Amino acid sequence: MDKKITIFTPYLSKTMGGIQNLSFNLFKYLKEYVKVSAYSGNINDEKIKGVYYSKYNNSQIKIGYDLFKKSYYDFKKNKSYINIALTWKLGIITYLLKILYNIPYIVYVHGNDIYPDNKNFVEKFVIKRVLKNANKIIANSKFTKKLCNTYGEFNIKVIHPGIDYKNIKIDNKNKVKNRKILFTLSRLEQRKGIDNTLRAMPEIISRYPDIHYYIGGKGPYNKILKQIVSELNIENYVTFLGFISEEQKDEMYKKCDLFVMPSYEVKKDGSVEGFGIVYLEANMYGKFVIAGNSGGILDAVNHGKTGLIVDGGDPKSISEGIIKFYEEYYNKKNYQEDCIRWAEKHDWNNIINQVLDLL
Repeated sequence: MDKKITIFTPYLSKTMGGIQNLSFNLFKYLKEYVKVSAYSGNINDEKIKGVYYSKYNNSQIKIGYDLFKKSYYDFKKNKSYINIALTWKLGIITYLLKILYNIPYIVYVHGNDIYPDNKNFVEKFVIKRVLKNANKIIANSKFTKKLCNTYGEFNIKVIHPGIDYKNIKIDNKNKVKNRKILFTLSRLEQRKGIDNTLRAMPEIISRYPDIHYYIGGKGPYNKILKQIVSELNIENYVTFLGFISEEQKDEMYKKCDLFVMPSYEVKKDGSVEGFGIVYLEANMYGKFVIAGNSGGILDAVNHGKTGLIVDGGDPKSISEGIIKFYEEYYNKKNYQEDCIRWAEKHDWNNIINQVLDLL
């Protein structure tokens, strides 16, 4: 296809997570098949060729206006065939460009971004307008599609985010001898279920005194989590790793027995997991996962095959899930192959074909 595709994203970066990483991989893999350009908010790390980065940093209104103005004049010379907005807010730009240039657009929705309980009247009105006029909406899970439908009946396609799948050599020598290792890697916030995993630890420790829980990542819940550890007197069983490098992440995935992130919905904050890429990353290493029964996680975890779904709001449910893993799966069932196949299914080389089908 010789026609140009244009991506509008809050940030397009190799190193940032979430939507930023989705933007980078969408840009990277689409380029193998079509001409792609992008408009992005400013970033502090390496700029990518073919991307216009806004000169503004802190004001969403200024960034939005800058990206709209730049694309408006660029499209006068070389109009895009189709625009892709990575958020509904950037969908405002693609909606305006559709009015001005009759360029169709696709908009991505992720979960928290359209959570209706924390949106005011104006936001709901704009979201509905952007979604209604989109030629196609991409939701990252069936849950997010359902959220989207609270704004009306739209043309929605569920396409899961992809991972950069790699063949990882499964070597049990990486495991720590005579130790059971749990691992969480996430932004430290309430919905991730780390708080209730810590509350589950005393029961787990009573069953497995050789267990240790490693927590990677930074975030606003860090102080509260450390306070829980202190109150439960489990300092010898929990290590906060803080920010970890790619090399450290690789080491921890190889070393751990089980990846644990039993996320739950925090309705007062409108906070929920739209999908759960991190579960697939753990599966890529052949690791079973403990996940929460909220949001779009049911799309990311194949219960009983690649992980166990528990109630992330209930420490008892979490401890039962972890104990069940060690009693029924660990060194008994060949779950590693199921995990790896599930992760490979979500390789970007497969996911990008689903996006191309919409263009």
